[in-house]
Amino acid sequence: SKLKLELQQLQVSQRAAESQVVMTMRQNAHVASEYLKKTASHAHSSIRQLLGEAETLSLVSHLLQSIDKISNVDSQT
Repeated sequence: SKLKLELQQLQVSQRAAESQVVMTMRQNAHVASEYLKKTASHAHSSIRQLLGEAETLSLVSHLLQSIDKISNVDSQT
């Protein structure tokens, strides 16, 4: 009878510990998820910024080509 009671207490204790482990895992997963969400958001922002800068570089390149064409026209006349 005493061993049975001790076994029940150990089982209750084990279930409580398992519940705590599961709760901790859920909290850690939630925190990791939030960090990943923020990181993805920052990555998207950086990509948008890089695309905008790439467009600016392309525009400058086209302007420089236009200047070259204009200077060729001026020198021919």
